[in-house]
Amino acid sequence: MTWNEVVDCLTMGTRVLSVGRESVVLSYAGDEDQRIRIELVRVFDEPWVLFLSPIVEETRAHLRDALALNMTLGIGALAIEQKYLVIRAVCSLVSLDNAGLQRYVNFAVDEALRLRRLHDRTSVQGPGDVFRD
Repeated sequence: MTWNEVVDCLTMGTRVLSVGRESVVLSYAGDEDQRIRIELVRVFDEPWVLFLSPIVEETRAHLRDALALNMTLGIGALAIEQKYLVIRAVCSLVSLDNAGLQRYVNFAVDEALRLRRLHDRTSVQGPGDVFRD
């Protein structure tokens, strides 16, 4: 798959917020508006695709709990990006196909929404292990 094919696939039937030379920002409207940024990056001097989806603002995040949760993720990682706690994952562009691309997008969007809901539910109760059920 090429980066142009990734962009074409991502922008069909989805609410596109922006398209740059090496990035796409999408909005998935469901119960909530969930954004995802997909970027073309270089890893080991090869093209890879980076998926980033925000969870909560950095100032609201319970970072110690996020760090503990980070260790439980099978793929991806939690990170701070542009003042947000985000879920991020990367995949080699060469090994990506349409189905794989959609799996990564769905993972990042669904996981960010799940973690936000957990955070918001437990934040009402007070500080603590916000990412635990």
